[in-house]
Amino acid sequence: MHDIPPRQPLGQQSWIGNPKDLRIADNKVADYLLNSNHPIGAAKAKFFEGVGHKRQDVESFKATMREHAASNPVAAVEKHAFGIKHIIDCFVGMPNGRSYCIRTVWNDHGDGLPPILITAHPIDYA
Repeated sequence: MHDIPPRQPLGQQSWIGNPKDLRIADNKVADYLLNSNHPIGAAKAKFFEGVGHKRQDVESFKATMREHAASNPVAAVEKHAFGIKHIIDCFVGMPNGRSYCIRTVWNDHGDGLPPILITAHPIDYA
């Protein structure tokens, strides 16, 4: 397993690897992140739908998440029972033509496969 203490901010810019290889499960997108009826994901879905993403267009959403990972360095890493979370913050363009600051969290299970998307949500600075 990886030797990283819990929730460690990075001292220098670190990038998540090849964003095109990042894994994103279709059901994570359609049934959770873009499902306004999900008991936990509803607020996230309302945000993403409000900026132009549609539950029927999973591929567009996945492309936005990969673009976010390609455009922003890793802000922090967090060791947990299932591997290492890579937390990426800040701006990415959305289908409505505007950029928003969001957080994506990717998990590296330490199994040799690329990290997989755990969650995504807007960062509220208000």
